[in-house]
Amino acid sequence: GGSSGGEGDGEAILDADKMENTLKDLWKVLEPGREGDVQLFLQQSGLTILCALAVRLRPSVAASSGMSPMIVVHLSQHLAKLLHTLMANKQIGKFCRAVCLLTGRLFPFIDWALELLPGRPLSTLPPADGPRAAAKTPVRPPSPRTPGTAADGQ
Repeated sequence: GGSSGGEGDGEAILDADKMENTLKDLWKVLEPGREGDVQLFLQQSGLTILCALAVRLRPSVAASSGMSPMIVVHLSQHLAKLLHTLMANKQIGKFCRAVCLLTGRLFPFIDWALELLPGRPLSTLPPADGPRAAAKTPVRPPSPRTPGTAADGQ
């Protein structure tokens, strides 16, 4: 195969079918026992693709590209679950986890997409650029100290 030297990974992911296939490919990499692949994939191009997908699913972008609201919700749910799964993966580096977290923070509607019912009109999607940065969440929940544990487990 001869690659034609495209403009960038993100540009290839335009239509809903391509996006869905990309998400399915990402899920395949997350199969048990393939943690090394996950880290390698994320270091190479996975993070770029994740961010590109998130941008494509922003309500304003999705609306202008003519994607149906149901498809947007469906893909957003996929992407949200994927991000949460990646962030829970102990094998991937702190950098990769940080980017996944950032992607979720930059596009807060992804989190809310998990609770959206299919077929909800696009207008009910929250704006991706809303002033939600002020809502700070605690980094770690308070946990009772276990006696006999000297190390803090960092």
